[in-house]
This record gives sequence, C-alpha cells and structure tokens, in this order.
Amino acid sequence: MLKDYTIISEIAHSANSTIFLAQAPHGQKVIIKAFRADLSGDMSPEEQILRFRRECDIHLFLKHERIVPAFECFDIEGIPHLVMEYKPYPSLRSLIDSRQPISLLEALSIVQKLCQALHYIHDLGIIHRDIKPQNILISEENKIFLTDFGCARKVFAPNITQTKMLQGTLFYMSPEQLVGRADIDSRADVFSAGVILYQLLTHELPFAGDDLSDIVQNLLSEEHRPLRTLNPYAPESLEKLVQQTLQKDPDYRMPTAKKLAQDIAHLLEDPEILMAEAQWSLEVRQAPERAKVFCINALKRDDHYLPALRMLG
Repeated sequence: MLKDYTIISEIAHSANSTIFLAQAPHGQKVIIKAFRADLSGDMSPEEQILRFRRECDIHLFLKHERIVPAFECFDIEGIPHLVMEYKPYPSLRSLIDSRQPISLLEALSIVQKLCQALHYIHDLGIIHRDIKPQNILISEENKIFLTDFGCARKVFAPNITQTKMLQGTLFYMSPEQLVGRADIDSRADVFSAGVILYQLLTHELPFAGDDLSDIVQNLLSEEHRPLRTLNPYAPESLEKLVQQTLQKDPDYRMPTAKKLAQDIAHLLEDPEILMAEAQWSLEVRQAPERAKVFCINALKRDDHYLPALRMLG
C-alpha cells in the first residue's frame, strides 16, 4: 500500500523515480510516480526533490484533453509521490520502433495534436523541454496524451536545475538547449516536435550520428537530409513545413506550436497532400479504394486538380 492506493505492480524505474501501477480506493487504476534520489549524478538529493516537486506542481496545474491527468501529490516519510491517470496505451516510441508504414496524414495528425497540447502549456508560460516519442502515449484511434513533466519549467520561474545538466533527450533536443542557453523558450519544444514529424515521415532521425560527438556536431552545425530524398511521397509544401520547424536558430524557426498546428491544418486540406496520400495508399498500403477516397477529396477542394483526375481515369 502507498497511502490509500493498492500497488498492483512496479512497471518501470529510472535513476530518479519508480513507476507503479496501482488501484485507487474507488477501483480506478492509476500510475504512481515515486521519487528516488540519483546518487550517481551531479545534483544534490535536496535539489532533486525540489525538481520533482516542481514537476508535481506543474502537472497538477495542467488540465487538457491531450495531457495525461494528474490527481494528487503526497509524501511518505518525506518522499514525494505523484498520482496520475492510467492510460493503457503504448508510447509513440513503440509505433516508430515497429517500422510499420505511417502515412503522411497520420504523421501530420499526430504532430498537430501534440502541438495543440504544447500551445496550451506554452500559453500558461510552461516549457516541456523533453518532447520525445517516449513521453507521448498514443491510442489505436491516434489520440495522443503528453506526459512526463520532469524537465518542464515555467518561463519566469527560478531555474532550480544546475546549468551544466542537459535537459531533454539529445536526439530531440534543440540546439539552444544543447549549448545551455539561459533564454530557452517555447520554440525549443517546436524544434522537438519537428524532429518527431521528420522521424514519423522518414523512420530516420534528422540529426543522428555514430557517437555522441557526431550527434552534437550534426545538431549544432549540419543540415538534415532533405525530407523528400527519404520519403518521395512528401510534397514540397510538407518539406518546407518540416524545414521551418528544424531551423537551428530559433529566430528563424516556426515561431509557435499554435502556428505549426494551424499550418498543418491548412496542409491537411491541400489537394497536393491529399493526392500524395492517395499515391502512398496505392503503392505502399496497396489500398486502391483508400486511394480513390483521397482523390475524390482532392477534387472536392479543386474540381480541376489534374493529378486526381488522371488517377481516377
């Protein structure tokens, strides 16, 4: 037992937390994240607890349909525990690792929903700072739920994390996070969302490398491979959108998650992307009826759209 919760099983643990599946008194399954000190790191146990309590405060404050709900935080012998709703879904990491084909519209829809959650937290002055597939749960209906606010902070709140610590996961980290800039803002999360979009569309990371120094070098100074060399179905408009999210200088990057979600919404209505989806459906999924539907949808937006007329004969 932890407080009034019956522990069902331990489902994961990391250097600074243990995750339990538990049952609440009224029968609902919940997730309990229990703090544990990482004695191998540079941060003192006291500072680690402050950071965990900050995570609890931020997560409990957030109420959005695309964010895993947090219910309460309680202490047992000075050790904080965070209680969250149990969502029986795999992470986006599982979908990517499966290597199953992901269509253009599916990838765009996933990132659009992610951006809706990001716009909500950014509007409250909160930066997640650790947007990666492992922190996004996805249902069979492609509903997504953002979780793990361990690296999050309020823009104007004191930064209790030691500056030499790298927050976030390197592959998805913005260049300004990597170099430890003090003025990181919501555009860092936009960059991470762009990395996820690129990966969903190509099954490759834009800034990978053979070792740590390679990854850092690529992230700071090298250009990613053009999207269309890895995914020939992607139209130029989609490549341009991805390029805007992956600009190394945040001043030249897509400015907000809201703008990225809006641009994706416009792109989803573009006959060119619908025709690209039709071609992908025909050649990759081998689903001619599905391809026909997207051709018809393209013609609904432009009744003289020649590529769709050609495919329909």
